[in-house]
Amino acid sequence: MKANSAQIVNSRHQKLQLFNRQNICFDEDYLLENSIIGDVATCGDKIKKFQDELNLGTIALKPSSQHLQKNLESLTRYNQEVRNYV
Repeated sequence: MKANSAQIVNSRHQKLQLFNRQNICFDEDYLLENSIIGDVATCGDKIKKFQDELNLGTIALKPSSQHLQKNLESLTRYNQEVRNYV
């Protein structure tokens, strides 16, 4: 996450260059495929899929809204509804 959000990185020649925005982490389809978005069942199923594929014991959530209240609502809903589904 740090690498993908950095604005500049050092190259081999010690010149500063803009970060390569062609990185797959910025591809819209990749982001949507690997995001937890949807209703309770959809989110729970996606988390279970990640748990099975990646052998996860824990998950860190990063809400994507620029609005604090929406992020708090998303995390509250996860805690009250989705977590119990998983």
